[in-house]
Amino acid sequence: MYTINMSNDKPRVGLGVVIENGKGQILVMKREGSHAPFWSIPGGKLELGETFEEGIVRELREELDIEANDPQVIAITNNLKTYELEGLHFISVILKVASFTGEPRIMEPHKCTEI
Repeated sequence: MYTINMSNDKPRVGLGVVIENGKGQILVMKREGSHAPFWSIPGGKLELGETFEEGIVRELREELDIEANDPQVIAITNNLKTYELEGLHFISVILKVASFTGEPRIMEPHKCTEI
């Protein structure tokens, strides 16, 4: 049996995704009630046993009700500024999706106010 340590003494893994339309515009979300109440790309936390790609597909379903096609890892960030300001240390894996199906809509209004 595994014990999950939920304290802040180890970095966590976050996911973010770049979704670009044909005009070169990037989809961003206005966050609400999180450690990053700013405009940011969609994303969330990696769950146990998920690949990065599975995690971002799940997050996009949960947050925007869209199906991501062919997500690819494009960057990894070590978010020390968040750690410095709030004591939360995240390593973030950034992906880009080639395309998606569906029309993005806010599924979690308590976490996101605008897209």
